[in-house]
Amino acid sequence: MMKALTGAYGRIENSRLSNQVINNQNYFLIKDVNGEYGYSANTDELNSKNGAESPFKSFMKTAATNIGFSMGVEYVRYWDDMEGTRSSTDYNWKLSASLMDIGSNKYNYSTNSFKFSGINPNIYTQQLDQTLNGNVNIDKLRDSIKAWSANFSVPAGSFAISNPTRLLINFDKNFQNNFSLNAEAQLHFNSAASMQRINTRETSAVTLTPRWETKSLGVYMPFQYTTEGNFWIGMGLKAGPLVLGLENMGWLLSKKSMPNGGFYLALQIRPGKARERDAMPCPE
Repeated sequence: MMKALTGAYGRIENSRLSNQVINNQNYFLIKDVNGEYGYSANTDELNSKNGAESPFKSFMKTAATNIGFSMGVEYVRYWDDMEGTRSSTDYNWKLSASLMDIGSNKYNYSTNSFKFSGINPNIYTQQLDQTLNGNVNIDKLRDSIKAWSANFSVPAGSFAISNPTRLLINFDKNFQNNFSLNAEAQLHFNSAASMQRINTRETSAVTLTPRWETKSLGVYMPFQYTTEGNFWIGMGLKAGPLVLGLENMGWLLSKKSMPNGGFYLALQIRPGKARERDAMPCPE
């Protein structure tokens, strides 16, 4: 079950420019452009001052609820010399395949959303620069685009943003003494460049993660190659039920790196008393 708090998208296509020299300066005349911008209606509740409910409570109440699916299989290979005293989690290696994040989140359009196509005569990119210079709010941008475009409309109904559906192949090797190595590859089904669907996708393509881990402590160092062709080195820590880390430490260590990658924080709570049973001995 997914509670889709808010969603937004924007895109431009079929843009054509013409270079013109006026008073020895280059100007770019906008010949044609199509685009759209949309966001969920419940976001407007955060700025609403009407009604008895608080803006945040109204925002949460009108957020959409959706359903998504993930499924997978895993094969676990234990040590050949496994003894009855060995923990059931002390495997040799395991291989899994998962189809992740099937589905989408659906949102109702805000009345501040818009679509436009075509352009009025004598509109230059310099006018865009002046509009976008300084503090810009969505109302100012919307009014300017409405005045410049040949066709302007407000979309009605709803829009959907696809989840990052992908096939995930994972191999995990246990070297004992609490050291392990995990290798993961992801095949993405959504195209972020699609103009027919609004898609999201994960950035990871291939990840190699050595780790040292016990039941209560853990240190992880993922080496990740992304779908954009970037190479990231991350760091993760586990202390009891708390897990936290960074996907990319490069922007923290180098002044030349741009911020990228995610931060994650998880609190793992497993109710009930864990039981470990002795493994059944294999027949000779």
